[in-house]
Amino acid sequence: MGEIFSPGKLMLTSEYFAMDGALVLAVPTRLGQEFSFEEIPDGKFLIIWEAFHQEKPWLRVVIDYRSWQIIETNISSSAEFIVRTLKNVQALSSIKFKHNFTYHLKTNLQFPADYGLGSSSTLMNNLAEWAEIDPFHLNKISLGGSGYDIAVAKEKSAVLYQSVPEIRYEKVNFDPSFKDELIFIHLNQKQDSREGISLYRSKINLKNSLTNFRILQEIFYYVTNWKIFHA
Repeated sequence: MGEIFSPGKLMLTSEYFAMDGALVLAVPTRLGQEFSFEEIPDGKFLIIWEAFHQEKPWLRVVIDYRSWQIIETNISSSAEFIVRTLKNVQALSSIKFKHNFTYHLKTNLQFPADYGLGSSSTLMNNLAEWAEIDPFHLNKISLGGSGYDIAVAKEKSAVLYQSVPEIRYEKVNFDPSFKDELIFIHLNQKQDSREGISLYRSKINLKNSLTNFRILQEIFYYVTNWKIFHA
């Protein structure tokens, strides 16, 4: 039995412009996703997947990973996503799903799923750490996106992140003197990412927008005076 934890994330600058190379400032949250695993050499080729949301049962899937058939589940659409993701893990990993073991895998999302704090990115990073594979690659082929949230989950730190022309990031100490004045407000308006990307692509003025977001990011990171920051 083993355990892995990845923190959630808050993107402070750039939003969808991150996909086109805007510099992102993102910070980790205290809450994240827990992942526990047990590998049983019983010759059964099974995955027993149990997902909890804030300690409450949400999804159960039993999978035969020789054929990748779902034997049992309570939510078909979510189970299919888990199968696709774990097949990607198998393809990338040299150590997981290669033997006739039963894998009992359990996740617990500590924050509400509709908060948008990284339910998927924390899962990708936990699986990648467990399987000893590249979390950015797993995320790219399983979900897409810029990958900034993977950097936060992997480093468990605030980061400055850029995805174009290639992924590069650095851990930073974002600790402004006015941090106690910053408040996270959940508007209960979580958007579908695919729809948001489509809308972004239809309205983008890339050159001017990237310049504006670069200026905004520098204000967020370097300004230490609350009145200037708030203005």
